[in-house]
Amino acid sequence: MTGVGLGLAPTSIAQSPAPVEGTGWKLVRLDLDVTIRPPERTLRFAGRARLRLEGDSSPGPALSLNTRGPQLRFTEAAAPGASVLLNDTVPGDSAARLLRIRLPRPAHRGAELETTFEYEMAAPGSQLLVLDAVALASWVENWYPTPVTEDGYTQAAASAPGTTRFHLPPGWRALSNGTRASDDTWKVAQPVARSFVAAPFTVAREQAGGRDVSMYLLGAAPAAARDQARTLSGAITAMESRFGPYPYAGYAVAELPESSVTWAASSEQGFIMARTSMFDAPGGNLPLFAHEAAHAWWGNAVNTTGPGSKMGSEALAQYGAVVAIEALEGRAAVRDFLDFSRPGYNPLQCALGYFHIWREGEDVALSALEDGPSDHNLSDSKGMWFYHMTRGRLGDAAFFGALRRLIADFSTRPMSVPDIRAAFLAAAPADSGLAGFLDQWLSRTGAPVLDVEWWSLRRQAASRKEEPAGAAELRIRQRQLGEPYALDLEVLVTLRDSSTVVDTVRVRGREETFELEFPRRPIDLQVDPSQHVLMWRPKYGPPPDTNTHSR
Repeated sequence: MTGVGLGLAPTSIAQSPAPVEGTGWKLVRLDLDVTIRPPERTLRFAGRARLRLEGDSSPGPALSLNTRGPQLRFTEAAAPGASVLLNDTVPGDSAARLLRIRLPRPAHRGAELETTFEYEMAAPGSQLLVLDAVALASWVENWYPTPVTEDGYTQAAASAPGTTRFHLPPGWRALSNGTRASDDTWKVAQPVARSFVAAPFTVAREQAGGRDVSMYLLGAAPAAARDQARTLSGAITAMESRFGPYPYAGYAVAELPESSVTWAASSEQGFIMARTSMFDAPGGNLPLFAHEAAHAWWGNAVNTTGPGSKMGSEALAQYGAVVAIEALEGRAAVRDFLDFSRPGYNPLQCALGYFHIWREGEDVALSALEDGPSDHNLSDSKGMWFYHMTRGRLGDAAFFGALRRLIADFSTRPMSVPDIRAAFLAAAPADSGLAGFLDQWLSRTGAPVLDVEWWSLRRQAASRKEEPAGAAELRIRQRQLGEPYALDLEVLVTLRDSSTVVDTVRVRGREETFELEFPRRPIDLQVDPSQHVLMWRPKYGPPPDTNTHSR
């Protein structure tokens, strides 16, 4: 993602069709050796993989490297009794480089084989690089050989137990998935998709909220390290209460040189990488670290595929930040974050940012988000609001229950936006209007732009001793293009004696008028004062041009 100088690294990858020949194999064990050579700006790798055939039969497996460009290439490989073809390409995919293994006779379900391989980095990528002071690789780059599948490259296909061993420059330390078995080796017991970061780190371990939080820092520990550890621990505790147990054995944060990457932070399976400036917020950068920690559930433990896939990774991770802010700072802080983001975080990832994106002509339906220039910011602004509104409609028990069911149901296979929609419908079967609500927020661009007018109506008292009753006439007109939204809007009315009355109006047409009765004369009326609905408000800047279509 890019946007206003603050980009958060994506934790899901675009899916592309894989070649059918060679599919059906699963990684059973993976052992990797990683050699980091900063002066040469290169990474070299060697490894051993054990594979099991889960399909009916196969002439042999195919293992792939690369998702975003031809950054890695095989240099050597072997499999007992089999022939190998290195760096085969895939029609229509300029990135992938395949190791094809051809067996002397077809294998059948349950068969296992071992292969060894060596490969090297040919070019850097946004999440695969070597510099003088840091080296890193994220699983989303497909930086180690992974069996091709009919679904393309997925987190599940990339996950396996085993070891990751590092050959480091003097004074460097590495952080990877699993647990540290020795100074240079990490042991992976729980199958995960591998990532790593290495640099001349100072390692500080903090106890926060009963948890061990490891901080891999450049040079001396910054003064904010303890605050960051406590902030991260509190955020994870809050999200565990909503999403279920944190999916990984431990967690850590690694500091990256400020100019080494173009993104702000990246969440891997069990740790976070973040630029130096991300540690500067007093008390800890709660939205950033909560968002990245939430990727442990959304994007890493559960991956999403198909159109709108950012709604299952980025938007839900962003709502994880909302959950953490609510628990640690309260609902007023949540309202402010939904409105305006906050200093030290992306200013486009809020309602203010969403309406800016709309005015710029870059709005896209949430169910169609892909990799457009503003699609990541849309997932973290309007997408965050979508989940906030859905939670308000369903209630906490049904909303978070649906999310926990998604985590359980899609731990071994990618989910899609229709799967998310179906989970919410199943959580509230008695809500006859829910399907329409989900469709209008997922499947169309824009948001309500309302003209609101009201005026007080006098009512005659029943007797001279009684105060006259009051009434108000409320007129709401929807100005946005397209069909009118179906809106249930809270109305807060202040009466002449300073008491308040809360009512709800059901808006279904382009223009509707409501007459509301009260015991006394109304002196103020506010529509949706608690901001349950994403709609244009003057504090979000000029209203979008309702005569301009988004792309």
